[in-house]
Amino acid sequence: MQLLELPLDILKIVIKFTVQELRLKSMKTRLTCRTFANEIFDAVITTRVIEDAAIYSLGLFRIAYHHNVIARYLYHRVCTDGSVTHPWITTIRETSQMLAQHTSLENDAARVELIERGACLCLAVNAGCGVFRVMKREEKDDRAQLEGCTWANCLAIAAWIGDKTLVEALNKGSDPPSFFGRPSWAAAAQGHADILQFFLDEGALPYEPTFVAGPNFSRSKSPLGAAAYMGQENTARLYIRPPYYCSETQLEEKTAVYFAAQGNQPTTLKVLLEHCRENSTPQEFLSIIDGALVWSCRRGATICAQILLDYGADVNESDTAPRSCLQLAVIAGNAPIVKMLLDAGASLEADGMVHRRSSTILTQRKRQKDALTEAYRRDNTAIIKMIEDRRELIREGLLR
Repeated sequence: MQLLELPLDILKIVIKFTVQELRLKSMKTRLTCRTFANEIFDAVITTRVIEDAAIYSLGLFRIAYHHNVIARYLYHRVCTDGSVTHPWITTIRETSQMLAQHTSLENDAARVELIERGACLCLAVNAGCGVFRVMKREEKDDRAQLEGCTWANCLAIAAWIGDKTLVEALNKGSDPPSFFGRPSWAAAAQGHADILQFFLDEGALPYEPTFVAGPNFSRSKSPLGAAAYMGQENTARLYIRPPYYCSETQLEEKTAVYFAAQGNQPTTLKVLLEHCRENSTPQEFLSIIDGALVWSCRRGATICAQILLDYGADVNESDTAPRSCLQLAVIAGNAPIVKMLLDAGASLEADGMVHRRSSTILTQRKRQKDALTEAYRRDNTAIIKMIEDRRELIREGLLR
């Protein structure tokens, strides 16, 4: 029986589990889903069940990291939606066709497809899981005023796909906001250093004017953050070196460290950490590495988590829930990070207080389930054994 022939309600259950990155209670079910991973993701896209799964699933924050899946969904919509479609799909089509016309290749199906796929990926990175909410019309379309600015959209996608000749032909001496993000943002995210340098030389700001530092940061609002998340060390370095490094860029730098940790980009992370250490106070640097460790554990970014611990990050740092790094690693189902945190001395107990080594402010929150309870909820036998073994050693006095 084909997955697409399953009753919709059953298919939704399968997809919901898959979208949550196989955080299932049955090892057999988990292995089955891995065996049919390609078919499941075909079903995700072609039935558009992913729209509901992404919006209502408890694993929502995980979808935002899978920009390739979001781009695949968008491209399916571009290819299959009829005349009545969402304005975002119309914008992707019109931008791609206009760019193809600029190179006199509008009849070249392969060229048009390349541009359309690039536009879908650019939007997926820029908008994240917000794509699903807007496409389902469950969230306000804050890009509506930019959808008709065809020239700016074309310039951003030309920068994204790395066509410098096309960028120079479309350039009007500015770095305009567009439906897909600013052209300099697109060049930075894709690591096109020559195109980014071109925009900077033409007067583009080395930071995003609308960026606001804080907990609700978005990679669409920071070219440096986007470069860090995508692991584009060359474009990240442009922003943190003279003559482009400035106080405004420094505000984005902390966010960029978080994004490098989320994207599990070790080389870029080290570059940013060294720069932050040289240009921050010791207390500020502690705040940066502690926050980044939280994000790497939430994301399951094993290599970056180890790097942050090596730099001195606090193994017991928590998010605002509060959930400790250990709890987040257990929720993510990442056994290597769990072992790493246990070896570094992570506390096994849940705490009702937000833990911030770099702050003197204590914030009380509802106590979360401890790491072992979270492991049992997910039936992750490997992690359960690790934590229980650690508890036994503590009970015997062999460890603190």
